[in-house]
Amino acid sequence: MANALILAFASAGVVGIILSIRALRYVSRSAARAPTAARWTTLRAGALIVGLVLAVASLVLVTGLSYPVSTEDGPGHVAGLPFFVAYFDSQGRDYVGLLSYIGWLGNYVFWLLVPQLVLAAYARRVVTRHGV
Repeated sequence: MANALILAFASAGVVGIILSIRALRYVSRSAARAPTAARWTTLRAGALIVGLVLAVASLVLVTGLSYPVSTEDGPGHVAGLPFFVAYFDSQGRDYVGLLSYIGWLGNYVFWLLVPQLVLAAYARRVVTRHGV
């Protein structure tokens, strides 16, 4: 059960990163064509600042982004969302390793880019409404 949940979250994280990169490119192209470039510069800077805050928070508050799992040895917690960073067993012992750093980096990139999805949705709405 725990492995399936970790894989599901990690898959969602990879898809989120890919979609966020596409959203970043879409926003860049839309901003270049927009007649109000200063407004888009402000919006893009705001999305970057929000992304940086979320990314740093995901690094600092990694245990806050944990979810419970049931194992043969009892309940535990998997830390890191969407990517696995650490496992805490029912007695509070932690299990970390090289994959923890990879998950940490993946979470940073994911949360840094997530605001780009919101900005791309807004850009899409503006483009379809005004034909920019």
